[in-house]
Amino acid sequence: MLADELGIETENTASGLHEWRRIPELTARRDRFALNLAATHTRTLPPRRSSAPGSRRWTRPSPIGRLNAGQLVIVDEASLAGTFALDELASAARQAGSKILLVGDGSQLGSVEAGGAFSLLVKDRGDLVAELTDVQRFHSEWEKAASIELRLGNKSVIHDYEAHGRITEGDRESLLDAIYAAWKKDVDAGKSSLMIAGDSTTVTELNARARADRVLEGTFQTMGY
Repeated sequence: MLADELGIETENTASGLHEWRRIPELTARRDRFALNLAATHTRTLPPRRSSAPGSRRWTRPSPIGRLNAGQLVIVDEASLAGTFALDELASAARQAGSKILLVGDGSQLGSVEAGGAFSLLVKDRGDLVAELTDVQRFHSEWEKAASIELRLGNKSVIHDYEAHGRITEGDRESLLDAIYAAWKKDVDAGKSSLMIAGDSTTVTELNARARADRVLEGTFQTMGY
């Protein structure tokens, strides 16, 4: 994870922005508390309030909510962030006097929200955009080169994957059986495994099959209310 590799605090954008929006409220509450304390002419703090359900407690702001001048805010996987979220992050950083660094892939799938800002910035900023060119995630040289061509939309590179036995063909039922068998083998061996499908109908079918098997095995429990 980015936090472990860099040794810094991290926060997802939704949680961080939620805390940032609460800053005016927290500041107002702090000022009210200071005024009340000064009015008592004593340093004795009031009794600790109950933390029973429904009571409001003070919480430590997230890294975004504690921005300071000169700080660098790194937004990883920035292509997945919505345009409005990026705009609000930029506003928060500008107000605090810090800097935003967007990291991601402009050719990656965009945000589920209104997005596209990161891709536009990559295209419009030209020489100001730093781009990594050395592929780190593959050991095979052919696959390094093929992954770049695939990212660029070069369809002919599919032949490279086929030549190296990376493409399996067959009818739908046979392929689904193969996917499910491979997933179950991993899960039974105690591994974390995913089944990935290209449409919601197939996803539902695979999920139903996995759930039915796990119920029969006694490894899946339903909760009643």
